[in-house]
Amino acid sequence: EGVACAAAELRSEALMTQVIAEAGNTLDRGAFIDLVRAVLSDPSPEIRTSALFALAKFRPDAADTPAILALLRDPVSNVRGGAWAAAALSSDPVAR
Repeated sequence: EGVACAAAELRSEALMTQVIAEAGNTLDRGAFIDLVRAVLSDPSPEIRTSALFALAKFRPDAADTPAILALLRDPVSNVRGGAWAAAALSSDPVAR
C-alpha cells in the first residue's frame, strides 16, 4: 500500500503542476489567480515553481509581492528561479 500511495501522490502532484501551468498559459488572470496564489505555499517545490511561473504570466501586482519575496529565499533553486521570473514581471516596483 505504501508504494501505491506514493505513486498516486506523485501522479496527483504531476497533474496539479500541469493544471497550474495550463492556467498560466491561458493568461486569464481573473479566472485563475486565486488558484495560483493558493498553491504558492504548497509543500511541493514542483507545484510552487509551477505557480510562480503562472503568476509571472499573469503579471503579479503588489498583493503578490510578499509571497514572491518570501519565495526568493526558498531552499529549492527552481522555486527561487520562478520567484525571480515573477518579480521581474511584477507591476510592483518593490518586487522588481
